Amino acid sequence: MNIYAGGYGIQGVVAAAFIRTVREKGIAGEVVSNGIGGFYAVVEELFGNDEALNRTLELMKRINRELYMTERRWICEDRRPKGWKKIAIEHCVRLATEESFKSWGDIEDLLDGLDKDVSVGAEYVDINGKIGVEWGNGLDVAKTSLAMMEIFPPFKGRFSTTHLTQIPVYTATDGDMILVNFRDPSKCDFEKADEILSQSAEVRSIAFARKILAGKKLKKIYVDPISSRDVADFESIKESFAEKLEGLV
Repeated sequence: MNIYAGGYGIQGVVAAAFIRTVREKGIAGEVVSNGIGGFYAVVEELFGNDEALNRTLELMKRINRELYMTERRWICEDRRPKGWKKIAIEHCVRLATEESFKSWGDIEDLLDGLDKDVSVGAEYVDINGKIGVEWGNGLDVAKTSLAMMEIFPPFKGRFSTTHLTQIPVYTATDGDMILVNFRDPSKCDFEKADEILSQSAEVRSIAFARKILAGKKLKKIYVDPISSRDVADFESIKESFAEKLEGLV
């Protein structure tokens, strides 16, 4: 049994809490992840939970502006900073000319020490549409997980599947356990044309993932999405999984 846990944007924190709970319960299985959850899983395996959590929270601080824009927090969470319309317009202009807003050098210190073999895998989609899992070297797995569109550049010609299906579900097979932690686009209104496009893309990605889920016999763990206000409360998120895992292992 493999354990699939990832998620779009800050939902990766939920995946991190889930991965930690699975480890504490001694549930056997290799982890396949994407996004922030995949980065956490690599660091956790090599350096333990405390270091993994510290690095993950620091990572999120450094890419907070990019996460804010891709998650459309000004609408989805009604978090409108001063001058948000100008910020949104500048973001759209940059998207027309730039593939990603951050470089690997921006988090070089957070990737330190990850160049070792790990059992964690990162689900990816390459520029030709091929979908697979990156296994082996922890640094490669972490970068593949974080190669999220608009935030970090593709790694080895591959992007994380966070924009394709939100959760890493495409490569799961019957009998695997999977965390289902989709965002809820119904809470995100739109005010401009580009937001309609973002909304439709997100709805399609979730519909695609649900179609894949329906065609496989997986052990599904459902959880509600979190907001940016919940990110720091890692222990509470982790505790919520204890009961959900009972009877499934």
